[in-house]
Amino acid sequence: MIKKQQSMPEYNFLLGLYVFFNIVCAIYFSSTGLLGGDFGGEYKASSFWIVIALCIILLTFILFPSVIFNFFNSIKVNRCKNIKSNSIDYFFTLVFIFSIYIAVVYKMGVYGMGEDIFDSIPSYINVAYSILQVPHLGLIYFFYRVEGFREITFLINLVFYISLCLISGQTFQLVFILILYLLWRREVSNPVNMKGVIFFSVFGLLLYPFIRLLKLVLVIYQRDAIEAAVVAGNIINDFSGYYVSSVFDSLERFQIVANLSFILERFEYLSSDYQRLVGYGDVNNFFSSNWVFKFFIKTFGFFADLSDLPQKYLALFINGNDFWTSHISLFGYYVFYGFASLFIYVFVLLSLFTGTYFCKKISNKNNVQLLNRIMILTMICHGWFMAYVGFIQALFLFYFLLYFFDALNKLIRFCTTTTRVF
Repeated sequence: MIKKQQSMPEYNFLLGLYVFFNIVCAIYFSSTGLLGGDFGGEYKASSFWIVIALCIILLTFILFPSVIFNFFNSIKVNRCKNIKSNSIDYFFTLVFIFSIYIAVVYKMGVYGMGEDIFDSIPSYINVAYSILQVPHLGLIYFFYRVEGFREITFLINLVFYISLCLISGQTFQLVFILILYLLWRREVSNPVNMKGVIFFSVFGLLLYPFIRLLKLVLVIYQRDAIEAAVVAGNIINDFSGYYVSSVFDSLERFQIVANLSFILERFEYLSSDYQRLVGYGDVNNFFSSNWVFKFFIKTFGFFADLSDLPQKYLALFINGNDFWTSHISLFGYYVFYGFASLFIYVFVLLSLFTGTYFCKKISNKNNVQLLNRIMILTMICHGWFMAYVGFIQALFLFYFLLYFFDALNKLIRFCTTTTRVF
């Protein structure tokens, strides 16, 4: 029998936003006859396929972050007590400073930068960045240490992390900061009431366009300072127009219905064209997109297929630009890989089990497990499977760091005590 799961109101809040905006966008796109989001009103919308896509998405929300998650989370695990260590706070301060440095100097991790930048980056920096998975590792640290929200080192690290997100253009990570605040309020037995949740939701949605516009300028500045100045000037001259447009873009960040309906409507063409590109029944390029799998594939002499992933292929198909990617949802892998996607879905289930198991084991509280459940919602449901693998990698690293610094502190205390005795 599956034991009743502890309530996660912060997850329920975010799930509510996803369901609400997907339904609203489905109605809006059907009424206007144009697809928004990644498509910018350039493609016609089919009401039939939008309804089908909405049903698939709602089923996905029920199945993966709810039914499957609850089943895996019901498995008994010997849970570890929370470890408190100032050393790990200082370590993350250095990690965030290092990440900001390589983002500014080497453009590492900056949204929209081409893969050619890796040619000019020292190999040790490339390896360090790949191992650390800082965007995920940072979130794991904050959710694990949420009780220290008011501590100076925690707040300094939070400022560094937000700065990193702005510089690198990964502004969606800032949604997790709102969830983190709501979690902290619940942890200190002063939860935000419904009026407060509505206020923070509206405030966040009104504030987010400012962040998006700032991100736009900062990301362009990383490529071309003159172009960034021109874009900044255009925004200042027509701020109201840019702001209103960014408000709608912000709302559409939560929807998947436009992308899935577009894919479903062109199922036959996209499927045959993409499989002709990568090979029928070949999922090699999916696994080669992760640096760990790519390393083992090359080590054992297998061919590492570096052809474009479905997300890049879809982005090129939409507007011909190759500096971005477009989400394909969970079902999209079946469209692009056909029956070979079964291997990918089995891999995803194994990943969900691994992530859920270790998030439960790492702490006797559910803070990190809450983060994991939200990651399942935001990554798995959008189709960013390898991003979730990056989260699991960061989880393993954090697990190691906890016990390393705990052992280090015990050793220091032991040496200090021994010195005093002698």
